[in-house]
Amino acid sequence: MITTILSDFSNVILRFNKPTFIGSLNGLYRELLNSGKPFNFFDYYEFDNELLSYYKKLGKKYSMNIFTTSQIQNDPKSKEVLENMFSQILSAENLGVNKAEPAAYVMVAEKLGKDTEEIVFIDDQIKNIEAAEKAGMTGIHYKNVGDLKLKIRKNTSITRARYSSSCELSV
Repeated sequence: MITTILSDFSNVILRFNKPTFIGSLNGLYRELLNSGKPFNFFDYYEFDNELLSYYKKLGKKYSMNIFTTSQIQNDPKSKEVLENMFSQILSAENLGVNKAEPAAYVMVAEKLGKDTEEIVFIDDQIKNIEAAEKAGMTGIHYKNVGDLKLKIRKNTSITRARYSSSCELSV
């Protein structure tokens, strides 16, 4: 039975606020920090508020967690948004793992105190989803909120059939 939602952060919950920015969100964040100059977080980034609203609804039934690659989620502006919504925010960098490896997801499940089969992992990168699935999680490729809602509904029926329970992953 699904008990836990595990979401990626960059390019899922947080994105560039201008289409002219290229590269990785964490890469730009490191550059901004290393410049030593003060910067306004929201001059570069924005949260997907529609997704956060959906996650808040899911959080009434499921443990909500983040598994991300690096450190941008530690910015004070990020923490303000995330701290009351997510139980745990785990970083591959801090754990010393690679998100493209199934062992990373086994470790994350252990940190969450869950079996991998209880977790739905949402990410924008296929290689990470494949690794999570190899570890036993249900993987969902994130494109946008509407698509995510459809995929969660679809995975609900798969989950019900697999576990013969009344687990419902739609809100």
